[in-house]
Amino acid sequence: MYRTVLARRAALVRPAALARPAQSLKPAFGRMYSDGRSEGSVATSQGFGKREKAQEDIFIREQEKAKLEKLRESLKAQREEIARLEAEHDQLAEKVAGEGTKSK
Repeated sequence: MYRTVLARRAALVRPAALARPAQSLKPAFGRMYSDGRSEGSVATSQGFGKREKAQEDIFIREQEKAKLEKLRESLKAQREEIARLEAEHDQLAEKVAGEGTKSK
């Protein structure tokens, strides 16, 4: 009789233990959290950060150089256009001035 009471108690206790939420189960190993830095172990060296910064600076400088070259070419084309328009204006001004003296 004593065994049956224990068996009944065990049957009643087991479903409650199995019904526990998964949060209460502990993993075999704890989670490993980083110290907040996003770099890897290689990136923690000082030389790596400096080299990466230098490469970025070189890339930006090259991009700016290309933009400046385009602007210089555009400026040169605009100056040539202005010179052409001024020459055309001067020719028209001389023509108008010459017609004005002929009619008098």
